[in-house]
Amino acid sequence: MRRTSSPQNSHRKVPNGDRFAIVAFVAIVTIALAALFITLPRPVVLPAFSICALAAAACLALMASLHSRQAVRLLPSAWNLAGAFTLVGCAAAILGEVEAIVEYTRFTPPRSRADD
Repeated sequence: MRRTSSPQNSHRKVPNGDRFAIVAFVAIVTIALAALFITLPRPVVLPAFSICALAAAACLALMASLHSRQAVRLLPSAWNLAGAFTLVGCAAAILGEVEAIVEYTRFTPPRSRADD
């Protein structure tokens, strides 16, 4: 019986620069989301979290797309992270309430001092 050998290049090596860029991006997004959680009023956190997560997903997808156009293979994890951020953003949008954003961003005219 013949034994076939597996390809030796089945695991491609990941450039350290790409790995560092993705880890740095995820760290920055995580810090930004934590800052949102700390600074914004509680009813507005989930909708803002949703917008940030979807923006992060768009940035990751754009980065992965640009790298594939340059004939440089980027980590599949960039696409996986874009999908994960999209899923988290959609879940936060579903769980968040629109009324809180409307109340938070609604223009209120200056109060008249005539009734004081």
